[in-house]
Amino acid sequence: MPLNFDSPSKIVGLNYDDGHVLHALALRFAVKPSPFGAGTGLKDSGGGGDVEELEINFVYSSPRNRKLYAEMPASARSETMSLTLGNAALAIPAAGAGAFHALADLLLSHARIVPASADERNLGRLLSAGCCPRLRRLRLEHIAGLAALRLRATAALEELRLDHVRDLAALEIDAPGLRALHVAGCYRMASDDAAVAISAPRLETLACADVCRPDRLRFDGAAAVRRLDKIFLWSHGRPGVYSNAGAVWLLQHCAAANSLGVHISPPVDLKVRNWNDTEEVMSPVPHLPNITSLTIDAQWQHLEASIAKLIAKCSRLERLSIDISRPCDPRSSPHCFCHREGGWDEQVISLEHLREGKITGLRPSDDHLSLVRRVIESSPALERMTVELYIGKEIDCGSIPCNRGHWAPCASGQSSRRVCSKAYEWTPVSKGGEKQRTRHEQQRSHCCA
Repeated sequence: MPLNFDSPSKIVGLNYDDGHVLHALALRFAVKPSPFGAGTGLKDSGGGGDVEELEINFVYSSPRNRKLYAEMPASARSETMSLTLGNAALAIPAAGAGAFHALADLLLSHARIVPASADERNLGRLLSAGCCPRLRRLRLEHIAGLAALRLRATAALEELRLDHVRDLAALEIDAPGLRALHVAGCYRMASDDAAVAISAPRLETLACADVCRPDRLRFDGAAAVRRLDKIFLWSHGRPGVYSNAGAVWLLQHCAAANSLGVHISPPVDLKVRNWNDTEEVMSPVPHLPNITSLTIDAQWQHLEASIAKLIAKCSRLERLSIDISRPCDPRSSPHCFCHREGGWDEQVISLEHLREGKITGLRPSDDHLSLVRRVIESSPALERMTVELYIGKEIDCGSIPCNRGHWAPCASGQSSRRVCSKAYEWTPVSKGGEKQRTRHEQQRSHCCA
Protein backbone atom coordinates (compact mmCIF):
# COMPACT_ATOMS: atom_id res chain seq x y z
CA MET A 1 0.00 0.00 0.00
CA PRO A 2 1.43 3.45 -0.88
CA LEU A 3 2.66 5.77 1.83
CA ASN A 4 1.85 9.47 2.01
CA PHE A 5 5.27 11.08 2.33
CA ASP A 6 3.72 14.54 2.73
CA SER A 7 2.50 13.38 6.12
CA PRO A 8 4.88 10.58 7.12
CA SER A 9 3.17 9.84 10.45
CA LYS A 10 0.03 8.72 8.65
CA ILE A 11 -0.64 5.81 6.34
CA VAL A 12 -2.87 6.24 3.31
CA GLY A 13 -6.12 4.34 3.73
CA LEU A 14 -6.18 4.62 7.53
CA ASN A 15 -8.27 7.27 9.22
CA TYR A 16 -6.96 9.32 12.16
CA ASP A 17 -9.72 11.20 13.95
CA ASP A 18 -9.37 14.37 16.00
CA GLY A 19 -8.74 12.34 19.15
CA HIS A 20 -5.63 10.78 17.60
CA VAL A 21 -7.34 7.40 17.35
CA LEU A 22 -6.33 5.32 14.35
CA HIS A 23 -9.29 3.44 12.86
CA ALA A 24 -8.05 0.58 10.68
CA LEU A 25 -10.95 0.17 8.29
CA ALA A 26 -8.96 -2.30 6.23
CA LEU A 27 -8.79 -4.62 9.22
CA ARG A 28 -12.47 -4.26 9.87
CA PHE A 29 -13.50 -4.97 6.30
CA ALA A 30 -10.48 -6.91 5.12
CA VAL A 31 -12.50 -9.56 3.32
CA LYS A 32 -13.59 -7.19 0.56
CA PRO A 33 -12.21 -7.94 -2.92
CA SER A 34 -9.85 -4.94 -2.86
CA PRO A 35 -9.00 -4.11 0.75
CA PHE A 36 -6.62 -1.34 1.64
CA GLY A 37 -4.42 -1.40 4.71
CA ALA A 38 -0.87 -1.72 5.87
CA GLY A 39 0.62 -5.08 5.01
CA THR A 40 -2.67 -6.58 3.89
CA GLY A 41 -2.72 -9.37 1.35
CA LEU A 42 -5.30 -11.85 0.09
CA LYS A 43 -5.89 -14.50 -2.50
CA ASP A 44 -9.27 -15.08 -4.09
CA SER A 45 -10.06 -17.98 -6.36
CA GLY A 46 -13.12 -16.35 -7.82
CA GLY A 47 -15.39 -13.36 -7.80
CA GLY A 48 -17.52 -12.11 -4.97
CA GLY A 49 -16.80 -10.40 -1.69
CA ASP A 50 -15.21 -13.27 0.22
CA VAL A 51 -11.71 -14.73 0.10
CA GLU A 52 -10.06 -18.09 0.66
CA GLU A 53 -6.82 -16.78 2.18
CA LEU A 54 -6.42 -13.62 4.24
CA GLU A 55 -3.20 -12.20 5.66
CA ILE A 56 -2.83 -8.97 7.62
CA ASN A 57 0.62 -8.15 8.91
CA PHE A 58 0.37 -4.75 10.56
CA VAL A 59 3.60 -3.50 12.12
CA TYR A 60 2.41 -0.43 13.97
CA SER A 61 4.63 2.35 15.26
CA SER A 62 3.35 5.82 16.05
CA PRO A 63 3.30 8.52 18.75
CA ARG A 64 2.10 7.36 22.15
CA ASN A 65 -1.15 9.30 22.03
CA ARG A 66 -2.45 7.34 19.06
CA LYS A 67 -4.27 4.04 19.39
CA LEU A 68 -5.17 1.37 16.90
CA TYR A 69 -8.56 -0.35 16.84
CA ALA A 70 -9.56 -3.32 14.74
CA GLU A 71 -12.54 -5.60 14.37
CA MET A 72 -12.28 -9.31 13.74
CA PRO A 73 -13.12 -9.94 10.07
CA ALA A 74 -15.66 -12.63 9.20
CA SER A 75 -15.43 -14.97 6.24
CA ALA A 76 -17.28 -18.19 5.53
CA ARG A 77 -14.91 -19.06 2.66
CA SER A 78 -11.50 -18.30 4.17
CA GLU A 79 -9.45 -21.43 4.78
CA THR A 80 -6.37 -19.63 6.13
CA MET A 81 -6.22 -16.41 8.14
CA SER A 82 -3.08 -14.74 9.51
CA LEU A 83 -3.82 -11.59 11.49
CA THR A 84 -0.95 -9.64 13.07
CA LEU A 85 -2.69 -6.51 14.28
CA GLY A 86 -0.03 -4.19 15.68
CA ASN A 87 -1.34 -4.44 19.27
CA ALA A 88 -4.73 -3.12 18.23
CA ALA A 89 -7.66 -3.14 20.62
CA LEU A 90 -9.60 -5.97 19.02
CA ALA A 91 -13.38 -6.10 18.87
CA ILE A 92 -14.91 -9.57 18.47
CA PRO A 93 -18.49 -9.44 17.17
CA ALA A 94 -20.89 -12.19 18.15
CA ALA A 95 -20.64 -14.77 15.38
CA GLY A 96 -23.36 -17.09 14.22
CA ALA A 97 -23.12 -20.77 13.36
CA GLY A 98 -20.77 -21.43 10.46
CA ALA A 99 -19.35 -17.89 10.42
CA PHE A 100 -15.92 -19.40 9.64
CA HIS A 101 -17.20 -22.57 8.04
CA ALA A 102 -14.11 -23.26 5.88
CA LEU A 103 -11.42 -21.94 8.24
CA ALA A 104 -8.69 -24.53 8.89
CA ASP A 105 -5.68 -22.44 10.01
CA LEU A 106 -5.85 -19.26 12.11
CA LEU A 107 -3.07 -17.08 13.52
CA LEU A 108 -4.17 -14.16 15.69
CA SER A 109 -1.22 -12.13 16.93
CA HIS A 110 -0.34 -8.84 18.63
CA ALA A 111 -3.77 -7.69 19.75
CA ARG A 112 -5.43 -6.45 22.94
CA ILE A 113 -8.73 -7.67 24.36
CA VAL A 114 -10.55 -6.17 27.32
CA PRO A 115 -10.66 -8.83 30.09
CA ALA A 116 -14.06 -10.12 31.25
CA SER A 117 -15.69 -8.33 28.31
CA ALA A 118 -18.09 -9.47 25.62
CA ASP A 119 -15.13 -9.54 23.23
CA GLU A 120 -13.35 -12.07 25.46
CA ARG A 121 -16.41 -14.32 25.61
CA ASN A 122 -17.08 -13.94 21.89
CA LEU A 123 -13.54 -15.01 21.03
CA GLY A 124 -14.03 -18.38 22.73
CA ARG A 125 -17.35 -18.89 20.96
CA LEU A 126 -15.95 -17.82 17.61
CA LEU A 127 -13.07 -20.31 17.85
CA SER A 128 -15.29 -23.21 18.95
CA ALA A 129 -17.06 -25.89 16.97
CA GLY A 130 -20.19 -23.92 16.10
CA CYS A 131 -18.35 -21.19 14.18
CA CYS A 132 -15.15 -23.03 13.13
CA PRO A 133 -16.14 -26.65 12.48
CA ARG A 134 -13.06 -27.35 10.30
CA LEU A 135 -10.36 -25.59 12.31
CA ARG A 136 -7.20 -27.75 12.39
CA ARG A 137 -4.55 -25.34 13.69
CA LEU A 138 -5.04 -22.38 16.04
CA ARG A 139 -2.31 -19.99 17.19
CA LEU A 140 -2.85 -17.13 19.62
CA GLU A 141 0.35 -15.14 20.09
CA HIS A 142 1.12 -11.97 22.05
CA ILE A 143 -2.48 -11.32 23.04
CA ALA A 144 -2.81 -8.88 25.96
CA GLY A 145 -5.82 -8.69 28.26
CA LEU A 146 -7.26 -12.12 27.47
CA ALA A 147 -7.83 -13.55 30.95
CA ALA A 148 -10.13 -16.48 30.16
CA LEU A 149 -10.43 -18.77 27.15
CA ARG A 150 -13.05 -21.48 26.83
CA LEU A 151 -12.58 -23.52 23.70
CA ARG A 152 -14.86 -26.37 22.62
CA ALA A 153 -13.53 -27.65 19.34
CA THR A 154 -14.47 -30.38 16.93
CA ALA A 155 -12.29 -33.43 16.35
CA ALA A 156 -10.68 -31.52 13.46
CA LEU A 157 -8.52 -29.36 15.76
CA GLU A 158 -5.07 -30.98 15.97
CA GLU A 159 -2.73 -28.17 17.07
CA LEU A 160 -3.20 -25.35 19.58
CA ARG A 161 -0.51 -22.81 20.45
CA LEU A 162 -0.83 -20.20 23.18
CA ASP A 163 2.30 -18.07 23.08
CA HIS A 164 2.67 -15.01 25.32
CA VAL A 165 -0.99 -14.74 26.18
CA ARG A 166 0.36 -13.18 29.33
CA ASP A 167 -2.89 -12.43 31.21
CA LEU A 168 -4.49 -15.84 30.70
CA ALA A 169 -5.48 -17.33 34.07
CA ALA A 170 -8.51 -19.49 33.21
CA LEU A 171 -8.23 -22.04 30.42
CA GLU A 172 -10.80 -24.65 29.40
CA ILE A 173 -10.11 -26.87 26.40
CA ASP A 174 -12.38 -29.59 25.08
CA ALA A 175 -10.71 -30.90 21.93
CA PRO A 176 -11.24 -34.60 21.18
CA GLY A 177 -8.82 -34.62 18.24
CA LEU A 178 -6.04 -32.42 19.65
CA ARG A 179 -2.56 -33.87 19.06
CA ALA A 180 -0.25 -30.99 20.08
CA LEU A 181 -0.68 -28.32 22.76
CA HIS A 182 1.95 -25.60 23.29
CA VAL A 183 1.71 -23.12 26.17
CA ALA A 184 4.55 -20.64 26.75
CA GLY A 185 4.83 -17.11 28.08
CA CYS A 186 1.41 -17.36 29.75
CA TYR A 187 2.79 -16.16 33.05
CA ARG A 188 -0.46 -15.87 34.99
CA MET A 189 -1.03 -19.59 34.45
CA ALA A 190 1.48 -20.17 37.25
CA SER A 191 -0.33 -17.90 39.71
CA ASP A 192 -2.30 -19.19 42.69
CA ASP A 193 -5.66 -18.16 41.22
CA ALA A 194 -5.12 -19.80 37.82
CA ALA A 195 -7.28 -22.79 36.82
CA VAL A 196 -6.94 -25.19 33.89
CA ALA A 197 -9.28 -27.90 32.59
CA ILE A 198 -8.15 -29.90 29.55
CA SER A 199 -9.96 -32.72 27.81
CA ALA A 200 -7.77 -34.02 24.99
CA PRO A 201 -7.77 -37.83 24.97
CA ARG A 202 -5.59 -38.05 21.81
CA LEU A 203 -2.92 -35.57 22.88
CA GLU A 204 0.60 -36.67 21.90
CA THR A 205 2.77 -33.58 22.43
CA LEU A 206 2.53 -31.22 25.39
CA ALA A 207 4.90 -28.24 25.61
CA CYS A 208 3.96 -26.36 28.76
CA ALA A 209 6.23 -23.85 30.45
CA ASP A 210 3.56 -22.42 32.77
CA VAL A 211 1.55 -24.76 35.00
CA CYS A 212 -1.06 -23.93 37.61
CA ARG A 213 -1.31 -25.53 41.06
CA PRO A 214 -2.17 -29.26 40.96
CA ASP A 215 -5.36 -28.76 42.95
CA ARG A 216 -6.61 -26.38 40.24
CA LEU A 217 -5.57 -28.56 37.30
CA ARG A 218 -7.81 -31.11 35.58
CA PHE A 219 -6.28 -32.98 32.66
CA ASP A 220 -8.12 -35.73 30.79
CA GLY A 221 -5.62 -37.14 28.30
CA ALA A 222 -2.36 -37.00 30.24
CA ALA A 223 -1.89 -40.75 29.90
CA ALA A 224 -1.77 -40.45 26.09
CA VAL A 225 1.09 -37.91 25.98
CA ARG A 226 4.29 -39.24 24.42
CA ARG A 227 6.36 -36.06 24.28
CA LEU A 228 6.78 -33.44 27.01
CA ASP A 229 8.65 -30.23 26.28
CA LYS A 230 9.45 -26.85 27.86
CA ILE A 231 8.71 -28.16 31.35
CA PHE A 232 10.05 -25.58 33.81
CA LEU A 233 11.78 -26.74 37.00
CA TRP A 234 13.22 -24.55 39.73
CA SER A 235 16.64 -25.71 40.90
CA HIS A 236 16.24 -23.86 44.21
CA GLY A 237 13.13 -23.25 46.26
CA ARG A 238 11.81 -21.63 49.37
CA PRO A 239 8.77 -22.88 51.30
CA GLY A 240 5.61 -21.36 49.88
CA VAL A 241 7.45 -19.29 47.27
CA TYR A 242 9.13 -21.36 44.57
CA SER A 243 7.66 -24.78 43.91
CA ASN A 244 7.78 -27.40 41.18
CA ALA A 245 4.42 -28.86 42.19
CA GLY A 246 2.68 -28.25 38.85
CA ALA A 247 5.57 -29.59 36.78
CA VAL A 248 5.91 -32.63 39.05
CA TRP A 249 2.18 -33.34 38.61
CA LEU A 250 2.59 -33.35 34.83
CA LEU A 251 5.61 -35.67 35.02
CA GLN A 252 3.69 -38.05 37.29
CA HIS A 253 0.55 -38.20 35.14
CA CYS A 254 2.22 -38.16 31.70
CA ALA A 255 4.10 -41.31 32.67
CA ALA A 256 3.99 -42.85 29.17
CA ALA A 257 6.05 -40.04 27.64
CA ASN A 258 9.34 -41.14 26.07
CA SER A 259 10.75 -37.68 25.25
CA LEU A 260 11.29 -34.87 27.76
CA GLY A 261 12.57 -31.32 27.44
CA VAL A 262 13.08 -29.27 30.62
CA HIS A 263 14.37 -25.84 31.59
CA ILE A 264 16.18 -25.68 34.95
CA SER A 265 16.83 -22.33 36.57
CA PRO A 266 17.37 -20.77 40.00
CA PRO A 267 14.90 -18.05 41.03
CA VAL A 268 16.05 -14.82 39.43
CA ASP A 269 15.15 -12.52 42.33
CA LEU A 270 17.00 -14.27 45.14
CA LYS A 271 19.38 -11.96 46.97
CA VAL A 272 22.67 -13.19 48.36
CA ARG A 273 21.39 -12.93 51.92
CA ASN A 274 18.54 -15.32 51.10
CA TRP A 275 20.63 -18.24 49.84
CA ASN A 276 20.67 -19.75 53.34
CA ASP A 277 16.89 -20.11 53.08
CA THR A 278 16.90 -22.09 49.84
CA GLU A 279 16.22 -25.78 49.70
CA GLU A 280 16.63 -28.57 47.19
CA VAL A 281 13.42 -29.04 45.13
CA MET A 282 14.41 -31.65 42.52
CA SER A 283 13.90 -34.73 44.69
CA PRO A 284 10.07 -34.74 44.28
CA VAL A 285 10.50 -35.30 40.53
CA PRO A 286 9.28 -38.88 39.96
CA HIS A 287 11.27 -41.67 38.36
CA LEU A 288 10.86 -41.54 34.59
CA PRO A 289 11.61 -45.06 33.33
CA ASN A 290 10.05 -44.51 29.89
CA ILE A 291 12.08 -41.43 28.96
CA THR A 292 14.64 -42.30 26.28
CA SER A 293 15.38 -38.76 25.06
CA LEU A 294 16.15 -35.93 27.50
CA THR A 295 16.94 -32.30 26.66
CA ILE A 296 18.01 -29.96 29.47
CA ASP A 297 18.31 -26.19 29.16
CA ALA A 298 20.17 -25.15 32.30
CA GLN A 299 20.92 -21.68 33.60
CA TRP A 300 24.11 -22.75 35.30
CA GLN A 301 24.45 -21.75 38.94
CA HIS A 302 26.30 -24.75 40.33
CA LEU A 303 23.42 -26.86 39.03
CA GLU A 304 25.40 -30.07 38.67
CA ALA A 305 23.53 -31.63 41.61
CA SER A 306 20.13 -30.68 40.16
CA ILE A 307 21.03 -31.92 36.68
CA ALA A 308 22.50 -35.16 38.00
CA LYS A 309 19.38 -35.87 40.06
CA LEU A 310 17.17 -35.38 37.02
CA ILE A 311 19.35 -37.59 34.83
CA ALA A 312 19.33 -40.28 37.52
CA LYS A 313 15.51 -40.38 37.29
CA CYS A 314 15.75 -41.49 33.64
CA SER A 315 17.15 -45.02 33.76
CA ARG A 316 16.59 -45.80 30.05
CA LEU A 317 18.11 -42.73 28.43
CA GLU A 318 19.42 -43.22 24.90
CA ARG A 319 19.88 -39.55 23.92
CA LEU A 320 20.94 -36.72 26.22
CA SER A 321 21.37 -33.04 25.34
CA ILE A 322 22.41 -30.35 27.84
CA ASP A 323 22.49 -26.68 26.88
CA ILE A 324 24.21 -24.45 29.44
CA SER A 325 22.54 -21.19 28.52
CA ARG A 326 24.03 -19.04 31.28
CA PRO A 327 27.37 -20.51 32.32
CA CYS A 328 28.19 -18.12 35.17
CA ASP A 329 25.90 -16.59 37.75
CA PRO A 330 27.40 -13.78 39.82
CA ARG A 331 24.80 -14.35 42.53
CA SER A 332 26.27 -17.70 43.49
CA SER A 333 26.81 -17.93 47.22
CA PRO A 334 28.91 -20.38 49.26
CA HIS A 335 25.96 -20.59 51.68
CA CYS A 336 23.70 -22.17 49.05
CA PHE A 337 22.80 -25.84 49.54
CA CYS A 338 24.14 -26.72 46.08
CA HIS A 339 27.71 -26.08 47.28
CA ARG A 340 27.21 -28.53 50.13
CA GLU A 341 26.04 -31.31 47.81
CA GLY A 342 29.37 -31.58 46.03
CA GLY A 343 30.23 -31.72 42.34
CA TRP A 344 29.64 -34.26 39.62
CA ASP A 345 32.11 -36.72 41.10
CA GLU A 346 29.87 -37.15 44.14
CA GLN A 347 26.67 -37.74 42.14
CA VAL A 348 25.46 -41.28 41.46
CA ILE A 349 24.24 -41.65 37.88
CA SER A 350 23.99 -44.64 35.57
CA LEU A 351 23.47 -44.30 31.83
CA GLU A 352 23.71 -47.88 30.64
CA HIS A 353 21.58 -47.29 27.54
CA LEU A 354 22.94 -43.89 26.48
CA ARG A 355 24.17 -43.85 22.88
CA GLU A 356 24.33 -40.15 22.00
CA GLY A 357 25.22 -37.14 24.12
CA LYS A 358 25.60 -33.44 23.42
CA ILE A 359 26.62 -30.51 25.63
CA THR A 360 26.50 -26.93 24.34
CA GLY A 361 27.71 -23.79 26.07
CA LEU A 362 30.66 -25.65 27.63
CA ARG A 363 33.38 -23.66 29.39
CA PRO A 364 36.84 -24.95 30.36
CA SER A 365 35.98 -25.01 34.07
CA ASP A 366 36.38 -27.91 36.49
CA ASP A 367 32.65 -28.46 36.99
CA HIS A 368 31.88 -28.40 33.26
CA LEU A 369 34.69 -30.82 32.45
CA SER A 370 33.58 -33.04 35.33
CA LEU A 371 30.17 -33.18 33.69
CA VAL A 372 31.72 -34.42 30.44
CA ARG A 373 33.83 -37.00 32.27
CA ARG A 374 30.93 -38.39 34.30
CA VAL A 375 28.65 -38.73 31.28
CA ILE A 376 31.28 -40.70 29.37
CA GLU A 377 32.27 -42.85 32.36
CA SER A 378 28.63 -43.67 33.16
CA SER A 379 27.71 -44.64 29.58
CA PRO A 380 29.23 -47.98 28.51
CA ALA A 381 27.15 -48.05 25.29
CA LEU A 382 27.99 -44.47 24.26
CA GLU A 383 28.65 -44.15 20.53
CA ARG A 384 29.09 -40.41 20.15
CA MET A 385 29.52 -37.40 22.42
CA THR A 386 29.61 -33.82 21.13
CA VAL A 387 30.63 -30.72 23.06
CA GLU A 388 30.21 -27.19 21.75
CA LEU A 389 32.13 -24.45 23.53
CA TYR A 390 30.54 -21.24 24.68
CA ILE A 391 31.22 -18.54 22.09
CA GLY A 392 34.69 -17.07 22.40
CA LYS A 393 36.00 -19.84 24.66
CA GLU A 394 39.03 -21.95 23.81
CA ILE A 395 40.17 -25.34 25.03
CA ASP A 396 42.83 -27.76 23.91
CA CYS A 397 41.36 -30.96 22.59
CA GLY A 398 43.64 -32.98 24.86
CA SER A 399 42.26 -31.23 27.95
CA ILE A 400 38.77 -32.71 27.56
CA PRO A 401 38.22 -35.91 29.58
CA CYS A 402 38.74 -38.82 27.21
CA ASN A 403 37.84 -42.10 28.90
CA ARG A 404 38.15 -45.08 26.44
CA GLY A 405 37.92 -42.90 23.33
CA HIS A 406 39.31 -39.84 21.61
CA TRP A 407 38.20 -36.33 20.63
CA ALA A 408 38.37 -34.67 17.23
CA PRO A 409 37.21 -31.25 15.97
CA CYS A 410 33.83 -31.20 14.26
CA ALA A 411 31.41 -28.69 12.77
CA SER A 412 29.42 -26.68 15.33
CA GLY A 413 25.66 -26.49 15.37
CA GLN A 414 25.74 -22.83 14.26
CA SER A 415 23.08 -21.89 16.82
CA SER A 416 21.88 -18.29 16.96
CA ARG A 417 23.52 -17.75 20.34
CA ARG A 418 26.85 -19.40 19.60
CA VAL A 419 27.65 -18.75 15.98
CA CYS A 420 31.02 -20.19 14.94
CA SER A 421 31.77 -21.64 18.37
CA LYS A 422 34.24 -24.51 18.45
CA ALA A 423 32.98 -28.07 18.74
CA TYR A 424 34.53 -31.48 19.36
CA GLU A 425 33.23 -35.02 18.98
CA TRP A 426 34.16 -38.02 21.11
CA THR A 427 34.02 -41.52 19.67
CA PRO A 428 34.96 -44.79 21.37
CA VAL A 429 38.08 -46.80 20.66
CA SER A 430 37.89 -50.57 20.35
CA LYS A 431 39.96 -52.90 22.48
CA GLY A 432 42.43 -53.20 19.62
CA GLY A 433 43.00 -49.45 19.68
CA GLU A 434 41.06 -48.60 16.53
CA LYS A 435 38.21 -46.14 16.39
CA GLN A 436 34.84 -47.86 16.47
CA ARG A 437 32.36 -46.89 13.83
CA THR A 438 29.10 -45.59 15.28
CA ARG A 439 25.74 -46.77 14.02
CA HIS A 440 25.39 -43.42 12.25
CA GLU A 441 28.66 -43.96 10.36
CA GLN A 442 27.75 -47.56 9.55
CA GLN A 443 24.39 -46.54 8.13
CA ARG A 444 26.01 -43.77 6.10
CA SER A 445 28.62 -46.19 4.75
CA HIS A 446 25.90 -48.69 3.85
CA CYS A 447 23.91 -46.03 2.00
CA CYS A 448 26.97 -44.98 0.01
CA ALA A 449 27.87 -48.53 -0.98
